[in-house]
Order: sequence, then structure tokens, then C-alpha cells
Amino acid sequence: MAMHVAIVGSGQAGLQVALSLRELGHAGGVTLVGNEAHLPYHRPPMSKRGLAEPIGADELAIRTRDFIAQRTIALRLGVEVAGIDRQAQRLRLGEGERLDYDRLVLATGSVPRRLQLAGAHLPNVVSLKDYADLVRLRGLLAETRRAVLIGGGFVGLELAGSLTRAGVAVTVLEAAPRLLARAASADLSAYLETAHRARGVDLRCGVSIASIAGEARATAVLLSSGEALPADLVIVGVGADANDQLARSAGLATDRGILVDAAGRTSDPAIFAAGDCTRFDHPLYGPALRLESVNNALEQARAVAAGIAGQPAPDATIPWFWSDQFDLKIQLAGIASPLDRIETVHGEGDFVRHFVRDGVLRAVEAVNAPRAFMQARRRMAGEMASLNHMKEPA
Repeated sequence: MAMHVAIVGSGQAGLQVALSLRELGHAGGVTLVGNEAHLPYHRPPMSKRGLAEPIGADELAIRTRDFIAQRTIALRLGVEVAGIDRQAQRLRLGEGERLDYDRLVLATGSVPRRLQLAGAHLPNVVSLKDYADLVRLRGLLAETRRAVLIGGGFVGLELAGSLTRAGVAVTVLEAAPRLLARAASADLSAYLETAHRARGVDLRCGVSIASIAGEARATAVLLSSGEALPADLVIVGVGADANDQLARSAGLATDRGILVDAAGRTSDPAIFAAGDCTRFDHPLYGPALRLESVNNALEQARAVAAGIAGQPAPDATIPWFWSDQFDLKIQLAGIASPLDRIETVHGEGDFVRHFVRDGVLRAVEAVNAPRAFMQARRRMAGEMASLNHMKEPA
């Protein structure tokens, strides 16, 4: 009898698992369960252009309802999953409903870290994770002249660009000594800091926040130095954690994320996982890697579908990421290390850096240099394929 696959999480990873299963000829049932009422949608545009354009949820949809229905994928949207009965191979849904599975895929994504400060609960203190957050944020803009963004990550910097272009005075606060300290080189951090300041952003690194002032609404962000930064809007972007609670409650192996192999298998052979909620070993970049990117979500989803369909997992790929800030397109591939030798590449764009170790190009960073970036990605893919071939048993 054909297997029924249940997928928890209707983001890009969850939907891609469902679509890839059909592409690989899976004839059994496929049910996609999501806690949001919207069709699976693209999330990157929310911070990149969601404030500048009145984007509706249907415009963000990855596929139409008809497209999904034509592939006989059952959608259960606006449904919470309360737990997993691994012995019975059954999901417990809200209001006592049950959903049986032969194979289960967890694509539960990540959850924003909460700010543990007085005043963080006030209604104009927001984060941007899902479409409901975007609607809420857009509703606050009409009353916003001054915004403080807590956290200098990619999403925060994208929002800083959008808000500044909309005429809002923006201050970005980052606790670390530089922007993007865990994601980018010191060179790229310095480049972006200069670019944002030149475009009017009040950017402050190495700062500590004491509290958020206000009663009915936030009115200022108070620094530990005693300075008060007036604010009509406070946006919190201090990172996200793997949403592995469902897996942990079911007794699956986790470590700040669901532990999976190259095919996305968890410690339970009937359960797979993909996307931001996972940690996995990468042949080039090391063990227990956790990546938050669209590219990784899609690649892991395809690997999971292959594993369920009984096909070999695809070869590991080079992780990559992009960010749009003002008129800057930032592109990164691979993961740089302090052990790498940095090579500056002159030519296209204002900024291209290669990170090389033992003759292997391990990472690239580029700003407004798409051709140079793609050339580097092709080189990295070729070198990665060679490494994979060398590791194959004779």
C-alpha cells in the first residue's frame, strides 16, 4: 500500500518536500499541515520590499491553490499540531483530531528570540517573522517618524533601508562590536556600516540596552549609558532559534535543532526534518551545522523527498544567501573561517572577497557584483564535487 506522508510546516521547506515527492513519483497521500491560514508564501520579500509595497498574502504565495490541488497535495492550513505519537505514527491536532502517517516530515522553521527587557511587551515593539507581523508593522508606519531597530542582522538592515527610504529616521543598535559578526567578514561589516551611515542610518555597535520606556506605547529605548533614544516604533531582530519543540516533546534527538543525516532522517526512521529547524553535518563546513536560508530549506527538502522515495540523497551543496539593502545587493556563498586566506577580487562591483584554504575556495562575499559571485559559486561547486568524489569508497 502506498505510504501517506504528513508534513508539519507550510513554509518553503514543507511545500518543497510535497512537490518533490510528486516529482519523484510518490503515489501515496501527501498532507501539508500549517499553523498559518495563508498558502505557503515567500518570506524574504517581507523585509526586502514588504514595507515599500502593499504586498498581499496571495501575491507572496509560492504556488496557487489550484497548482497544489492538481498534484493531489492535501492542505490543512490554520491547524496547530499538539504532539506526535511515534508508536502509533499519528499526529495529535487541535480540538482532538488525529492524523495518521507512514512517514512524517518536520519543517517547523525557527522562532524569533524574545527581548528580555522591561517594555518589550508594548504594542509598538514588534518583530518580523510572518505575514501577520508584516501587516502589523505596516499598520504602525503611519504614526512612525522615528524607529529604533534592535539587532544589526540582515533582516534588521533590510528594514533599515526600507524605513529610511520611506522617510523614517532610523537608529540601528547592535550589541556586538560590529554588524553581522557571525555571518560576514570584518571587511563586509565595515563596508555595510559605512554604506548605511552614508544613507542616513544612525548605526551604533557595541551598545547595551537597559529597557524600553513607555506605558501604553513605547516612547524611547534606554541605553545602559543613560541615553534615551526617542522611538515611535521599535523593531526587534536579535536572531532566531530552531523550532524543535515538537521534536523534543516526541523524544527525537535534538541539540538546538533537530539532528538529521544527509537525507534529513531523524533518530526515528519514520520521521524526517528539513529547513531552519535542523542541524546536520556538512562535508566541507563541519558538524552540527544550522543554516537559515531559502536555499538550504529547498535543498534539504529535496533530499528528504529523495530519502522517502527510496532514492539516494543528492550531493551536498554550497550554502548561499542574499540580502537587498538600499541599492546594494549583498550575496554570500559558503561559510568563511578565520583560517581562510582572504583574497580581494578587483573588477565588477565595489566589493568581492574570496576565502581560500588549501587551494580550495570555501566562501565568497560580493556587493553589486552578480557575475563575479556566480563565477565564484561555479568554481566552488566544481571543487565541492571533486571533494565528494574523492571521499567516495573505491
